[in-house]
Amino acid sequence: MASKSHVFMFPWLAFGHILPYLEFSKQLAAKGINISFISTPRNIKRFPSIPQNISGKFKFIEIQLPIVDGLPENCEATIDLSPEQIQYLKQAYDALKVPFESLVQKEAPEMILFDFAACWIPAIAARYGITSVFFSPLSAASSAYLGPPDELHSFRLRTRPEDYARAPEWIPFPSLVAYRPDQGTRYMQHVYIPDVSGISTGQRRAKTLAECDMVAVRSCREFEDSYLNVLEKIYQKPVLPIGLLPPNFVENKTSHPESSNFSRWGSIIESLGFGHPLILMPMVNDQTLNAKLLVEKSAGFEVPRNKDGSFNRDMVAKSMRLVMVDEEGEPIRLKTSELQAIFASQHLQDDYISKFIRYTSSFKKKEH
Repeated sequence: MASKSHVFMFPWLAFGHILPYLEFSKQLAAKGINISFISTPRNIKRFPSIPQNISGKFKFIEIQLPIVDGLPENCEATIDLSPEQIQYLKQAYDALKVPFESLVQKEAPEMILFDFAACWIPAIAARYGITSVFFSPLSAASSAYLGPPDELHSFRLRTRPEDYARAPEWIPFPSLVAYRPDQGTRYMQHVYIPDVSGISTGQRRAKTLAECDMVAVRSCREFEDSYLNVLEKIYQKPVLPIGLLPPNFVENKTSHPESSNFSRWGSIIESLGFGHPLILMPMVNDQTLNAKLLVEKSAGFEVPRNKDGSFNRDMVAKSMRLVMVDEEGEPIRLKTSELQAIFASQHLQDDYISKFIRYTSSFKKKEH
């Protein structure tokens, strides 16, 4: 991918996805890559301004979200909706297939980086000889837990809720990354049951993984090498860590650790970049998986729960003392201090972006 290359960026309409795509876009543009960032008009108005030094390499392209029954007016991101309404956003997102292909014909990009929800993009890319890259903003451990395409498409090895409370068999080393027993049923419904769009979340991800040319992951080998190796094995295609996409800690020394992220992985990256030990209270989505990863890495402490899954305020206070003050929490404090050198390293991040550009420059697209 030479410096004159033109790349489309098309994230799912959730800010936990949009913001990593935006940061990745800025870093590629700083290396001379021409970026067209595609999203809906209302979301583009919400984005921060693009730095002047890359404005010549970066442009936003608006794509109009169609009206569908069940999707409230002017709701163009998951932050605008209740969990039950997100299925209608996916239905509207799927209706962007035709206008998106028109943009491809008009703009002629060499590469498309896209999100799990747009599982129809690899077919479009193949028609025009364009490289398709699924960029996952999840941690490598979370993606590894979700599994290979055939497992995501339908129940195969994990058929009972309790199966989700332990690491899956395709992770060949001791791993704590799993959901709580009380989360198994909810996970199965979310991943495997089709919504009003006619396709399940798992089926979208399975189709995306099966048909894309390569996978880019917001991670680094210095922290998740073993999980990245799992992804290469279960995806059977190139898996490229693109770094952690940390904020510039030199310029933002006083920033709040959660100031610029909408996702327990983006916030984790910021917190560890500041060297903060983490007190973990996971609630939704992949937060539980990331919390288990941090416990596994001795970089955080998960607050114990009551039998019904709720938190006790005394236990929260005890956990805070342990992590912040007590001798028992000293290993966590030392570990997070060590990890700061990885999570705050702009040099390391720059190296990953350069490797991504070199690899994609020499990549030979296979016939679909």
